[in-house]
Amino acid sequence: MAADVKTLEETQQETLGQALGKLPSGVFIVTTVGATGETLGMLASFVQQISFKPPMICLATQPGRAFYELLQQTGVLTLNILPAEGATSLMKAFSSPNPDAFDQIAHKKTAFGVDLDDALAVLHAQVTQIIEPTTGDHHLVLAALKAGRLLQPIEAKPMVHLRKSGFNY
Repeated sequence: MAADVKTLEETQQETLGQALGKLPSGVFIVTTVGATGETLGMLASFVQQISFKPPMICLATQPGRAFYELLQQTGVLTLNILPAEGATSLMKAFSSPNPDAFDQIAHKKTAFGVDLDDALAVLHAQVTQIIEPTTGDHHLVLAALKAGRLLQPIEAKPMVHLRKSGFNY
């Protein structure tokens, strides 16, 4: 078979990846604060509301990350919803693990994590369950919302992300 000819499996994988990438997701900075005051945050896109009563969210994160390890200990998180406009500095600060990310941006520490001043909105949540599936590369964090507020006008839009391939960020 010629090197430039794709197999049926490769073609299906590419087609599936393109289709899966069209699932829209928000863009978020998720933060937590440890018992001794240490703070960590990560850029996230796998977040979804999963319940009305009580209001709950689900966050998917990779095990082994420092953020995930601290979250397991603290059981609390803050979901910073990024705005469609003006979030570049926030994304840059958290695009890779960076213990000094909070030094670069305006923020307020809370009992749940860190509220970023330039976020569109913040949600404070208590982890209720962590699901470790037997397959897949992410664990699911279920969290009940305890508080939240808009930081920008109600007309402001959240950032929405589409991926070129559903097989990577």
